[in-house]
Amino acid sequence: MRESNDEPAEETSKAPHRRWCCCGFLRRRVRKDEETPDRNNDSREVTQEISSPAESVNAYAMELSTPPSDHSDEDYVPPAIDSDENKSNLVGLSDQINRITAMLKDWKLSQLLFVSIFGMTGIGKTTLAKEIFEHPLISDRFHHRVWVDLGPNYRPENVLHDIVAQLDADVDRMHHNVIKYLSKFMRSNTCLVVLDGVWDTEVFNYLLRFLKDMTKNRSAVLVTTTLEQVAVFSQSYRVHQMRLLNEEDSWSLLRHKVFDEMPCPPELVKPGKRIAENCEGLPLTIVTVADLLSKLEKSPECWKKIAEQEEHSVFMDAYEKMSEVLFPNYDYLPRHLKEPFLYSGVFPMKKSIPYSKIVNLWISEGFLEQNPLKTPENVAAECLKDLISRSVVMVHQQSTIHFYLFPIDVLKLVELRYLSLTYNGNLPSSISKLSNLECLIVGRPLAITSVENPLCLPVEIWDMKKLKHLQFTGSNQVPDPGEGSFLPNLVTLSDISARSCNTGVFRSIPNLKKLGIRIELSPDEATDREPLSCFQHISHLEKLESLKCVVVNPIFNTTGIAVCPPPPLSVFPSGLKKLSLCGLGYPWEEMSKIALLPNLEVLKLRSYAFRGPKWEVEDNRFLRLEFILIEDSDLVRWTAGNGSFPFLECLNIKHCYKLQAMPRKFSFDLGKIQVVDCTPLVVNWAKKLTKIDVRVDASWDDKTLKK
Repeated sequence: MRESNDEPAEETSKAPHRRWCCCGFLRRRVRKDEETPDRNNDSREVTQEISSPAESVNAYAMELSTPPSDHSDEDYVPPAIDSDENKSNLVGLSDQINRITAMLKDWKLSQLLFVSIFGMTGIGKTTLAKEIFEHPLISDRFHHRVWVDLGPNYRPENVLHDIVAQLDADVDRMHHNVIKYLSKFMRSNTCLVVLDGVWDTEVFNYLLRFLKDMTKNRSAVLVTTTLEQVAVFSQSYRVHQMRLLNEEDSWSLLRHKVFDEMPCPPELVKPGKRIAENCEGLPLTIVTVADLLSKLEKSPECWKKIAEQEEHSVFMDAYEKMSEVLFPNYDYLPRHLKEPFLYSGVFPMKKSIPYSKIVNLWISEGFLEQNPLKTPENVAAECLKDLISRSVVMVHQQSTIHFYLFPIDVLKLVELRYLSLTYNGNLPSSISKLSNLECLIVGRPLAITSVENPLCLPVEIWDMKKLKHLQFTGSNQVPDPGEGSFLPNLVTLSDISARSCNTGVFRSIPNLKKLGIRIELSPDEATDREPLSCFQHISHLEKLESLKCVVVNPIFNTTGIAVCPPPPLSVFPSGLKKLSLCGLGYPWEEMSKIALLPNLEVLKLRSYAFRGPKWEVEDNRFLRLEFILIEDSDLVRWTAGNGSFPFLECLNIKHCYKLQAMPRKFSFDLGKIQVVDCTPLVVNWAKKLTKIDVRVDASWDDKTLKK
């Protein structure tokens, strides 16, 4: 994976994002089913605690997949927002209306134009489509306009009959030659056909096949859908993806819905903006909350209380009201997607979910269909991509996802295969009873982490054969395995003590791909080379792809030389792609062993990982490197031979106060340079490289840096 900056995205986003919707509608749906007389006793068990998470989700999915007794086969799912109520719903839509209207008006080609409005439920797709449908420019452009409200159970033949009825009311709806009639009519007229709320790709493909054959006269089809697969179907398509409202537009919509044309009292503006912000830009939430607010006392005390309480009855009632609109998003998911989606409820509100965490949980709990041709990680990635394409999961930021519509009733299901805890002490040997555990994350408060008190794992850890990920905070010792002990599935091991990096341990984790080593030296260990000998056994990890080694408190003498020079670097596995070193104090000459790694793409050197005034890179070195970071170094002169760094894309130089000379040229692929608190010579060198994004940051005011 290529890196665009010096650090990957944090595992947990700190942005205050609130989950909504599903908590209310699932509770309401379960209660409704329980009140139905002919439901059996098993339906009530969905609200009871079940020992197995997988069994719980399966039971819950079965419960939700059974429609209540009053469910009709011809259910119509109404638009989430009534766009006919007033024009306040158009907040934030003006530029989108103009864009799509111009797109339809200016279409000159003979073939059918297909425009899709794509986005999650409640974001305003139908409102936008109606404004376009009724726009004067559109009525002038098309001879005939047809609007068809679809739903999950709408039949394709009914759509064709509805189109005919709107084009010519005198035509019998049961006319047997509907297709022939439509073909003749639409070839001689320009028509706009709006299909609002497409839920099924097969139904849509059927309709579009006929419409494309019928239409050769600059006509257009406008579709609203939550399905990305529908949105990008046609070769002559134009996709418009709806966006959430910003804070200003959210407040404007809320204000209009509550006060109509009347001004908002000044004392309500501040709490009102906070209430609008809690709606996270989704128009459906804003409109529903506004409807409830309009019926309450309009006082600063009342509104402030609502704004400050995340679970205030106004929000809870709003989620309940939204349930009828939101439930079909779950109800019409394919069965293989329902259980992974339901499991999102294990995460608390106001949290974004790291990609790696949700994938590991899905795999651990066995919610994914097995495919002998694909790894579980690939199956999980496809599952997540499918949920995103159906607009029930929204990408929140790089490396994280954010679930809307999650079932609050599943919040208690984290157990058995995934365990994350903060614990000040050694884990008990009974941890091995969790024989199905795949992910174990153990953190300790930073205030009590010390060199003298390392975390020691029990020897029984080697009995947990299904472990895939072991992640710790602080220096942690892994016991030597007994004869024949090994962890065949372990792929991640982070923050282990260097003293645990021996031949016995490494040979017992043959499939490890990611390793993090943490070295903490006490003053008494200043001359002890043993902790720094951890690299001598790395070659046993033949499948290793990522290695990070940090000396937390490196000890150097007054001349800047390590009190105990590290032993020579050993041979690294040839498959290594990412290497991060910190505080080791190696001489730059040792870098020659790293330069020959055939697959190395990312190199990070921090806190005097290498020391000395000169780094000379020979010809044809670092042949796959894409990203390099040098931070806190005493390097003075850096040179590179011909053919070195041919694929380097990003270069970060930070806090290198002595650096005077840099390589004269890099490859044409170099696209980004970041220089932080370095000498003016480095800054000027970077700025001379044309067609490259150069960012310079300095903690002092130097005129040289402003040129």
